[in-house]
Amino acid sequence: MVEQVKHILFKTVGKLAGVTVSFVNRDDMVFHAVVLSRKRNQLVVEDSKTGITSLDELKTFLPKKCPIVINIEVGECL
Repeated sequence: MVEQVKHILFKTVGKLAGVTVSFVNRDDMVFHAVVLSRKRNQLVVEDSKTGITSLDELKTFLPKKCPIVINIEVGECL
């Protein structure tokens, strides 16, 4: 997976965001986000934030025009 992300960053885009959506229960979810960029031949964590509880807060955190990879975590809430 890391090699795939490196390939995407090194060959196509300069910045990429990753968001994990964790369902706390049937009605609530929390977001965790990270923004990666490339500096020379390395992946660099530009910014990260955990415990985001609203889509508006997530939208404010994420850079504009940046591809997003989404991961959904579902526990025993469904």
